[in-house]
Parts: sequence; C-alpha cells; structure tokens
Amino acid sequence: MFSLLESEIARARARGDEDGRVEQALRHLTGVLLHTPTTRAHELAAAGRADEFAAALGALYGIDPVEPAVEQGPESSIA
Repeated sequence: MFSLLESEIARARARGDEDGRVEQALRHLTGVLLHTPTTRAHELAAAGRADEFAAALGALYGIDPVEPAVEQGPESSIA
C-alpha cells in the first residue's frame, strides 16, 4: 500500500503539486482506508483469531502474511 502511495505522490509532484495539497490528501486517504482493517486486525489478534484475518487477506488480496522469525538466543545455538 505504501509503495503505491509513494508512486502516486511522485506522479502528483510531476504534474505540479508544488504546495503538497495532493500529497496531503493522498496520505490522509491512505490512513482512512487502512484504519478499519488495522483496528480489526488488532482486535482479532487479541482474541486469538489472527488466522481469520490472515485468511481474509489471502482471499481478498492474494497476500500470504508471514509470521516474523523468532530470534534464538545464544543458549539455542550449536557450538
């Protein structure tokens, strides 16, 4: 989403958005569009239902979220 936003901002600048109004509007719109899904993701994660949100991302957008790797401490390394 943010790479798309930056691309559209660059296009607006190329078309003469010198005062930044279009950029400001695009950033605001992006925030508005992401607010509800982000809030819902937090709610589902807190309820132990993050897998449902991940499945919805896959169904709607073809996104397969990857869980971050868990860092291993020195006690788990093999010498």
